[in-house]
Amino acid sequence: MLPLGTEAPDFALPDVLTGDTVKLADVVDAPALLVMFICRHCPYVRHVRAGIAQLGRDHVETGLAIVAISANDPETYPEDAPASLAPPASLDSSSVSLPGSKLTSTGG
Repeated sequence: MLPLGTEAPDFALPDVLTGDTVKLADVVDAPALLVMFICRHCPYVRHVRAGIAQLGRDHVETGLAIVAISANDPETYPEDAPASLAPPASLDSSSVSLPGSKLTSTGG
């Protein structure tokens, strides 16, 4: 895991809900950035999904930017494919997919 305060590595990834590209530059002016590496099939993520969504709603006014990244290979984990991450799996944040990326190895 990267230490708190480490500058986030640059990214430009497809948002599975809108199809738009989510870039680090889109959130650079936010007072804080929360990046989560999650996957839909994970029992821990399933358990806390509602809490993560509530966290996003609680911080709308604070300006906290939240990005949830799924890095699993959709051939190995079809439930983590971009189309499967759209509602009702939505976390009320940007959910992006980057199967096969090395970003997860730098992010923890």
